Amino acid sequence: TQMINEMLKRDINLDDSKILVLGFSFKENCPDIRNTRVVELVSELENYVAKVDVHDPIVNINDARDEYDLDLIKSPGKEEYDGIILAVCHDVFKSNGIDSIRSFGKPGHIFYDLKSMFNKSNSELRL
Repeated sequence: TQMINEMLKRDINLDDSKILVLGFSFKENCPDIRNTRVVELVSELENYVAKVDVHDPIVNINDARDEYDLDLIKSPGKEEYDGIILAVCHDVFKSNGIDSIRSFGKPGHIFYDLKSMFNKSNSELRL
């Protein structure tokens, strides 16, 4: 993935790294997780990095566990992640703002705005 390549370019040790994925639902502002593509992203990332946390304040944590055997986190820690991927454009993420999202990253972290929710200058990677 682009995130892994960028981490390697920056000499981030993948064996000790943590990535935060924001959003798990099928589409923005909806709790429905049926047919979510984010599960594939998480699975791929888990092949490369030590830990992947997924946070989605709209999705029912029990539904994600039952359907995909995935434990969503209730709230990310500050300065905890080497990489952050915005995977679903929930309004709550936009209203919290880019500074709030980036506060979860360690100094030098990579922010991948997968959905181009924020201004291009706010992210290292985007589609």
